[in-house]
Amino acid sequence: MAGTYIQQDVRTPPSPLPLPPSPDDRRAAAVALAIRSCAWVVVTALYQPALAKLMPPNTSSPHCWLAFVDRPEHSLSQWTAVPLLLFHSYERNENFVKVMLPAVFPQPSVFLNHVLPEARCFTIEHLVRARELHAAASSRPHLFASKIPSWSGRSLLSSQLALTRDFLTRRNHSAALADLQAACARMAHAGLNLSSATLPRITDTLWMVWPTPDEAARRFSRLWAHEVALYSSFEKVSYPWVLLQVAEMRVWLTDAVYIYSPLQRCGSGWVKAKPKRALRHRQLHA
Repeated sequence: MAGTYIQQDVRTPPSPLPLPPSPDDRRAAAVALAIRSCAWVVVTALYQPALAKLMPPNTSSPHCWLAFVDRPEHSLSQWTAVPLLLFHSYERNENFVKVMLPAVFPQPSVFLNHVLPEARCFTIEHLVRARELHAAASSRPHLFASKIPSWSGRSLLSSQLALTRDFLTRRNHSAALADLQAACARMAHAGLNLSSATLPRITDTLWMVWPTPDEAARRFSRLWAHEVALYSSFEKVSYPWVLLQVAEMRVWLTDAVYIYSPLQRCGSGWVKAKPKRALRHRQLHA
């Protein structure tokens, strides 16, 4: 799944230059409308060479479902397109969008990796149904996200760094490798032991829910976006380092399957009834 492993779908640098800012830009209007009128904002990011198609969310408020894209030609039924290019790398644009949400939106927000709405029609009720996300929860987290399984060494920074270096070396991505090395040198110079097993476990970024956009979440988001923009575009690498800098930050990691449900699939053909013969067979041999 994209987000769980090192992303390989956003590797080729895009040809267009970053879009120039404009005070009356429709991009700014779309974001402003969401800020002004949405209780929750759901965001995805489409930065890739091939045109993609997003399934429509089950919503009467498409202005609350924003797709940040490299170009508006993607098929975005019921999603509001926000064309935005800040960097010359698909990877960096996408990962910057996913970590910036609390710094941009004053209300709760959700990030979905584009592979999820390419196959499913989500509802906001499904995304935020966990009791930990209720406004009255005593320990409502700042970030509610999927965890990397405990049996996987990829949840450790040292393993994540080794995998990323190997990936970039084998594909001869020298610029991204140089960025990664600079980020590691910067963290080490600040006193972070990159090989320590006691560092915060890395979150998967396939989906992230930001239910508590207070000053701690905003600071965490700004610091994380700063790392992605100026150092390594691989957001998982900087996650433990940023988390250690915001002592008030509360993170709740749960199983990735939280996001999945047959009810979120698009169309009646997705869920097939089981044959009656198979049901009788199981009952006889129970």
